[in-house]
Amino acid sequence: MDCLQPAADGVLLLVHAQPRAASNRLMGLHDRALRIGITAPPLEGRANVMLAAFLADLFDLPKSAVRLTAGDRGRKKRFLLQGLSREQAETRLAAVLPKTP
Repeated sequence: MDCLQPAADGVLLLVHAQPRAASNRLMGLHDRALRIGITAPPLEGRANVMLAAFLADLFDLPKSAVRLTAGDRGRKKRFLLQGLSREQAETRLAAVLPKTP
């Protein structure tokens, strides 16, 4: 998957965030990034905190293992998922991504 890039201590995940969504959910792939709807507004970093918690839950990682590395003020973000291989992340995403017709 193009949204995943290997890193020395885990995997980098490219995210296209959609704040103020109706629910926290995966919305599919968008422009080489994983599109995620998040209910929090993009104020004072609230959406970033909620995104990190959502990703920790999605990949069954402790919250401390999910770190925003780029894009703190934009829709395009990059998260480091520590302790996770690209293959593990791909397997998990394949199982939970919405199926396209």
